[in-house]
Amino acid sequence: MKRKIAAIVQIVFILLVIAFGTYQLYQGNFEASIATMPLLIIYYLFVTMRQKRINEQEQHEKDDDGERPR
Repeated sequence: MKRKIAAIVQIVFILLVIAFGTYQLYQGNFEASIATMPLLIIYYLFVTMRQKRINEQEQHEKDDDGERPR
């Protein structure tokens, strides 16, 4: 249940950031629309690094259980 709520919050957050940037772009405020890009890049890096760390932990658990690594 926690994962589902976290996923929904993340989707809503990203959609709000993209909507804000799009709205600012249509209003002619190019600087404000581009200012959201670093936030999206930081979010992307955070998510990918977290996923990589989780995959490495799972691989270590499989190795510790005596299974052959892939």
